[in-house]
This record gives sequence, structure tokens and C-alpha cells, in this order.
Amino acid sequence: YEKFLGDPIKLVAVFPNASSTEETIKRFVSKYRLPWIVKMDSTHELTFKFSATTTPEVIAVNQRSGEIVYRGLIDNRYVTIGKRREIVTAHYLSDSIKAYLAKEPILISATTPVGCFIQNQVPK
Repeated sequence: YEKFLGDPIKLVAVFPNASSTEETIKRFVSKYRLPWIVKMDSTHELTFKFSATTTPEVIAVNQRSGEIVYRGLIDNRYVTIGKRREIVTAHYLSDSIKAYLAKEPILISATTPVGCFIQNQVPK
């Protein structure tokens, strides 16, 4: 977030789980000091729109064209659920945003997210 403050980047955290409430989301935002927009997606409108499958999963979208420029992991911190690397060596999201803003090829445009599957429901 801080790396891109001067750039035309808008971050939105989406909470798709039915177990997420306004109160639990407020606690999460407070605990992790999230300075960006937070949305509840209990109807899974955004989940389906962007075909999100896992939480956490990042999806970088060009708002004008709707093009997904990156999807997957933020970085390579998590190897599997509950297993972290001591040193992060790949910054997938940051690298893809930097390349996109510089109009350079995005070397890694997708990774497989590590986390819990989103229990999707049929959109209304």
C-alpha cells in the first residue's frame, strides 16, 4: 500500500465469508491497521465477478478495462497453510503492479493462492 501511495492504485479488501460480520471485520482492520477500503461480500457478487476461490487471494484489476493483470499470492511468505518462509524472496503483487505502471511485461501474472477455499453460494 505505502509503496504505491502516489500512484493511481486503489486497494480494496473483500471479506466473502458468511462468518464475517461488521464487528469481526472492524477488529481485523484495527488489528492489521488496514488503511484502505474494506467491503463485505456476503452475497459473493465480487467473489463471482472475479472468480476468487481462496482467502487470502489478491486480484489486481485495471478498473478502466476490467483486465485482470495479476491474481494469486501477495508474496511467497506462505508455502502451505500454516507454514511460513523465514525470508520472503518474491513479491508477486508488488512486482506486477510496478511492471504494469511502467508499461513493462508482467513476468508472473498468476500464482496459486495459499489459504482456505471460499464457500461460494449461488449469486442472487
